[in-house]
Amino acid sequence: MVELLAQVDEDLLRREVGRVPLVQAGAMGSIPTQRPTLAEFLVAYYGTDLLAHEGIRQAVLTLLPMEALNTIAQSMGLPTSSYRYDAAVIVGSAPWTADSELPRRLKKEFEQHCGAPLPDEYLPSGRVDRAPTVEEIFSEAAPPLFDYQRQVSDRLSAVFEIPAGRAMVQMPTGAGKTRTVMDAAVRELIKDPQSPILWLAHSEELCEQAVLTFKKSWIRSGRGVTRVCRIWGEQIPSPDEIRGGLLVGGLQKFVALKKRKAALYERIVGESRAILFDEAHKALAPTYRGVLEDFEKAPGRPVIIGITATPGRSAFDPIQNQQLAKIFNSNLIAPEFDGRDAISALRDLGVLAKLNRRPIRSPTRIILASHEREFLSEFLDLPTSVLTRLSRNAQRNELIVEAIIDQVRQGRQTIVFACSAEHSKLIAALVMLRGVTACTVTSDLGPQSRQRCIDGFRGGRYDVIVNFGILSTGFDAPSTRAIVITRPTASVVLYSQMLGRGMRGPLVGGNKECTVVDIVDNIEGFGSEEGIYEYFAGYWN
Repeated sequence: MVELLAQVDEDLLRREVGRVPLVQAGAMGSIPTQRPTLAEFLVAYYGTDLLAHEGIRQAVLTLLPMEALNTIAQSMGLPTSSYRYDAAVIVGSAPWTADSELPRRLKKEFEQHCGAPLPDEYLPSGRVDRAPTVEEIFSEAAPPLFDYQRQVSDRLSAVFEIPAGRAMVQMPTGAGKTRTVMDAAVRELIKDPQSPILWLAHSEELCEQAVLTFKKSWIRSGRGVTRVCRIWGEQIPSPDEIRGGLLVGGLQKFVALKKRKAALYERIVGESRAILFDEAHKALAPTYRGVLEDFEKAPGRPVIIGITATPGRSAFDPIQNQQLAKIFNSNLIAPEFDGRDAISALRDLGVLAKLNRRPIRSPTRIILASHEREFLSEFLDLPTSVLTRLSRNAQRNELIVEAIIDQVRQGRQTIVFACSAEHSKLIAALVMLRGVTACTVTSDLGPQSRQRCIDGFRGGRYDVIVNFGILSTGFDAPSTRAIVITRPTASVVLYSQMLGRGMRGPLVGGNKECTVVDIVDNIEGFGSEEGIYEYFAGYWN
């Protein structure tokens, strides 16, 4: 795609680069002047969503002969023009969706007039094939749990025996929280296959991860046939399909069900004998709390289990931490290692990697305005305005790019946490301009584009994956050997989640060591990962 885009008029390419907000803010320094570099930047910045942007689509269309453009316009009922640029603008303004005519016409016309069709990955695709809503799973023999996982699973099984039992399961990221809890859930479903257990998570990625882990757990230690039911996105079972097995639901979907499909929601609440909350440190949020309260009032008195690596809400507000512990009866279940801290013990076992820290001081000095200090006090994290100012600093961005390239040169596949979605795309583009393979994952990119990037990183096609707000939870890439944290945070929970992306050790398919490059020294506020893991211990029995 770079070769094709590099044929576009230089002024048009420079215009599109100049439209990038952080480029306008001077965040990348000077704008490139050569067409190949301009084209490479745009492809790196927008990824496979490149042609979804009307201005770029119109610029690419100028490569077609005017006759071809007018033929397309006539076939679509659009006006024609005597000027090629105007004709490209008219055609490029047509709808660009999987169901529209324009993508199909352009693929054909570019193949005829430019010698090659537009690459399929840059064209809008239809609905992604999704897994079945209800799926049957058959058991067979597989490897057992580690001793520390069995210890936690056994203690959790005891909680299942208590009517309205409550507990929070804490295990470090990378230590197999989901697998451990699923083992206990499988044992419960063997005892009573007719009463469903609900797993609730806040993102579709975490939901699908739970399904995959449950399937492996049932295959390993289940008995006969069970069912898993997906309840997120467009997948909604009927009330009659809520009969035994594991129900895996998205939080937002459950909030919507409560309002729009009350019969299904009430069936789930009434029949589930246990609810398992992933990332349960979010349980005080209104959306989580409302669902929890419905289960707390259910006549069947279901067991409520939380799962997290950080059983707390705030480093600055003890009241919130106390409230969170109260929801789960202050009952914290965590692996024990004869008095040793869990992080060191699991590292010695090879389950977790050793984190080698490399703090890099940024030249940027941010002075918080009064409203920013108020935000920090109320929400316990830095406001968007601060992160935006950081992302616009060209000198700081060059420091980040150099740090990333340094890690890649040492053979380390790297995850980068950016300050914003725009910052994520900019850093990925700047890294690619330096000859390093990189991609970006942000919420404003299409799902196909995000999945291609994630699959490419996991498959080794990219050395670097840059993200904002996507990969801190529910993402697993065992080959990761470096983490670059560019966004300062006052949230011990978020910081722990970012660190966790590189903590998978050699015994579970990861690495012995992982480098953490920390910009702005936000690491100094929280100390070692051992300290972070035990940060909230005092709020639990």
